[in-house]
Amino acid sequence: MQDDDDDFFQFGEHRYSAILDGLASEEEMQRLESLSSLCETLTFDTTAAYDFLRPPLVLPLLVPLIHGPEAPPPFAFDYDDDDDFGGNGGWALEGEVALQAIRCVCMYLEVSPRPTAAALARLGGVSALVKRLEAIDSMEVADQSVSALRIIASHEPLAVIGGAKRSVSGVTAAAAAASDGGGGGSSDNGLVALLTFLDFYALSTQRAAVETCALACRGVPSNRWRQLHAA
Repeated sequence: MQDDDDDFFQFGEHRYSAILDGLASEEEMQRLESLSSLCETLTFDTTAAYDFLRPPLVLPLLVPLIHGPEAPPPFAFDYDDDDDFGGNGGWALEGEVALQAIRCVCMYLEVSPRPTAAALARLGGVSALVKRLEAIDSMEVADQSVSALRIIASHEPLAVIGGAKRSVSGVTAAAAAASDGGGGGSSDNGLVALLTFLDFYALSTQRAAVETCALACRGVPSNRWRQLHAA
């Protein structure tokens, strides 16, 4: 009986290691397969998954998959293409990877919201989610991004306002940069990203987006309202 338990443990450990290796792979299809396995594991085997697939191990691998190589053009995934490796089909494959990665992030946020939100702010995960909203590449991606940002806004409000890459003493570096008038191709501003394409979202997502903005604003200290106005 003990040998059976050991074999089962080793099988699980091997499976989890394969997931981590797949997430770090340069092959898009292997990443997608590993993300699907991770989603399944987090859904049906939560306790074991958190023993082996702890957020500090997985989140640094998920954030680059959400961010992607570069932002696709608006509505890039709204067109059908049977070729997964050329034209718009390449965006479709990359977008599916991002979607599955965001779903995994949402699962981690639901189980361990505060430390996961802080880790995402530190790793650039909030900026990646903001970028996805600005690209409006698919409604599913937008819906999942809003869901993730809603939880993050409860614990790292300034990170959502500034799309921060890191958090220092509760004040995000990106929010400080926004107050100085910093600019760029992307607004890097969660509030702007949440509201820009609000009319395109489903009603439930619209409500979640507005609630996320309210949560982020409510968490701003009184001495930081000037930063909020600048953002």
